[in-house]
Amino acid sequence: EKELQKIDSVLDAKTHPFIAVLGGKKVDDKIVLIESLLQKCDKLVIGGAMSFTFLKAMGYNVGKSIVSDEHIPFCKNICSYCDFCKMYHLPKFTENYFEALKKEVEDSYMDELISTIYIGGGTPSCLTNEELDKLFNIVSIFKKSTDCEFTFECNPEDITEELITYLIKNGINRLSIGVESFNKENLEFMERKMDYKDLEEKLNMIRAKGINNINLDL
Repeated sequence: EKELQKIDSVLDAKTHPFIAVLGGKKVDDKIVLIESLLQKCDKLVIGGAMSFTFLKAMGYNVGKSIVSDEHIPFCKNICSYCDFCKMYHLPKFTENYFEALKKEVEDSYMDELISTIYIGGGTPSCLTNEELDKLFNIVSIFKKSTDCEFTFECNPEDITEELITYLIKNGINRLSIGVESFNKENLEFMERKMDYKDLEEKLNMIRAKGINNINLDL
């Protein structure tokens, strides 16, 4: 009830562009929360495929624009500041994860039109070519709007011409790059590797290849 009261205090009778549906709640509470949001918003932001399960259980189908956030919880290194769900990049983990993700999407996705896809992490750019193929095969199941914004999260050190060419080929039109800081002391404290000149050259290369929608995390 307190959650719904907060929502009512923020959302008035007007239609709002979107709202985020967060995890971490009991199933019954989440269904009640989503039901309330469906009445007030014209777009849902949902984390991964799991929330499709709740929408399906409620009999909800197409009619609202949906944003899908695919969390890839694998990293080459574990940074000191990060509180996101993550683990070291190991093949035995990635194989099981992609099998589970594919099953969840196939079981729960209901042919909704997806207006935004965000592949974040973790560090999606640490995946091997074979793992990237598996990931994009899963994402290809989604029906995308004609103006779908399709984001892929990268660490600066992972960016190569080969990777950017591959991402563009698979529909990526926006990059989010984990710079975090331009201060060397801060970078050392956070256990991050980033060189400004190297980043500048890579940004120029990315733009030259046709991606101009770029986010830098700071």
